[in-house]
Amino acid sequence: MENAVASDEFRVSIPDVHVRMFLIEEHKLEFIDITVAYGDIKEIKELNCTFRSIQSLEGVLFFTALTYLDCSFNRLTSLDVSQNTDLTKLNCNSSYIKSLDVSQNTALEVLNLERCCFQSLDVSQNTALEVLNLKSCMQLKSLDVSQNTALEVLNCNWNNIKSLDVSQNTALKVLNCNWNVIESLDISQNTALEVLNLERCWLQSLDVSQNTALEVLNCAENQLTSLDLSNNPSLEKVILKGNPGDWWEQLEEDEEVEVWGGDDNYDFSSSWGGFGDGGDSGFCSACQLAPCMCSDPGW
Repeated sequence: MENAVASDEFRVSIPDVHVRMFLIEEHKLEFIDITVAYGDIKEIKELNCTFRSIQSLEGVLFFTALTYLDCSFNRLTSLDVSQNTDLTKLNCNSSYIKSLDVSQNTALEVLNLERCCFQSLDVSQNTALEVLNLKSCMQLKSLDVSQNTALEVLNCNWNNIKSLDVSQNTALKVLNCNWNVIESLDISQNTALEVLNLERCWLQSLDVSQNTALEVLNCAENQLTSLDLSNNPSLEKVILKGNPGDWWEQLEEDEEVEVWGGDDNYDFSSSWGGFGDGGDSGFCSACQLAPCMCSDPGW
């Protein structure tokens, strides 16, 4: 990139009119036709261009100092961030992006791709990732997070994932993979887990004996016929509605924990460290957590 840019006077093309308007309004940039001087953009570190009807971010790769890019809720179908190697936070929530190459973005700590159109995603080079949100990427059928050992929050619910290996993610605090087709899940290595959401995953058994830090557990709408919580002293709430039988009622009597089942309506997203929809609920719009876990709640 540096070799391709001759000087600060090099003209960078920004074809999308909505991007140009954003840069004029928010960064006071001056354009000649559809181009801007490289010297005027080379030190910009943050771009927050949400809800702008943007169809193309062509030219963003010349913003080589970017650490923070929020382009959520636009009309993007593609995005090239291969030259934005300083990025630590990338939010593409609710876009039409079908593929994204983040192999060069090794500094990424927060990646939010909720409601995108991915069939697959390679995050093997993103070893610094702490928060990964892939909620409602309904075409996503597989996910490999074995190299993401720094992950503290993984949200991959409302997808078509059939198996998930989190044995290398020992730093995980929040795991949200409800509404998938995961019949078994080994969480024995995830001893830091505080919140676990496995609603409607077709689970037939679950061992939480090693998860002594667990505070909230949602196993509603599975095929569980028993659950041993004797080794979970920090547990405050369990949700078990929709599992066969009434064994969970006995569990409520035996354990000092609030158990929800039957027809109870409980807003799981409002009171635990999972992913939500933002708004007035206190959720961070970047990592979609309450409280924010991405160290900068100002997305």
